[in-house]
Amino acid sequence: MNNKEITAIIDMTQEAVEALYLGNSKKFLEKLHKDVVFMGESEESYVVGAEELSYHVNNYLPKIVDKTIKNQKFKCVHCSKNAAVITGLYTVLYAMDGEVMGSDERATFVWSYGSKEWKLVHIHLSLPNKSEGYEEGSNALIYKQKFDLQKIIVNGKNQNKNRIVIKDVDGNRHFISEDEIIFVEADNMNCAVYCLADTFTIRLTLKEIQDMLSSENFVRVHKSYIINKHYVVDIARYTLTTIKGMSVPVSKEKYMEFKELFAESIEKNKI
Repeated sequence: MNNKEITAIIDMTQEAVEALYLGNSKKFLEKLHKDVVFMGESEESYVVGAEELSYHVNNYLPKIVDKTIKNQKFKCVHCSKNAAVITGLYTVLYAMDGEVMGSDERATFVWSYGSKEWKLVHIHLSLPNKSEGYEEGSNALIYKQKFDLQKIIVNGKNQNKNRIVIKDVDGNRHFISEDEIIFVEADNMNCAVYCLADTFTIRLTLKEIQDMLSSENFVRVHKSYIINKHYVVDIARYTLTTIKGMSVPVSKEKYMEFKELFAESIEKNKI
């Protein structure tokens, strides 16, 4: 299996995740093998067969309209001519009774190729293990702290707005929206991407990643840094401070220009 085929299967997996969580049950069910095995986080969520899973999805999954998925990353851990195993980690956020709630989810998807198409034969959803460096709900808490209720309410029209898809040096394929990125730092021919809930390295130059991001939200403040202007909380002595307390150097030649540019964001982030 070549890289293009692996990428296509990862993309199908990400589509399946969004279809399942965001209420497009028809699209999700179309990807299932008739003998699929589904394992959720509880004993009640163990389901065998596409027909039974269809009933489970349509009758037992919470019908929450105001929902979105952040911090999505997927990786192919095994592939052959007729099979592929994809792992995923993501944060599900939703609004219920006026409250923003969320959970960090880990998943394994097993695909099988037959009759000229790929189908899901096994799905396992669980919470990340603390021994792997994840505290339960940690990423969800970060998003709840940084986004107000209106910002996490996502419908079909804006779910993919300003989303970029990039692969890190460890082989994870990230599906992230611009509002998840705090800043990007150049490191020779690579870049470190600092997000609200994650940090990872990609094999792209700063110019290449800058071309993927909208100039409306991101500003090149230094030869080695691009920053999301909405996450600046202070600027002083040629240095910007971000919402997570990290420092980013500013070009001395444009210091006063940037001080004026970020004034509005700094004022908003004081609230």
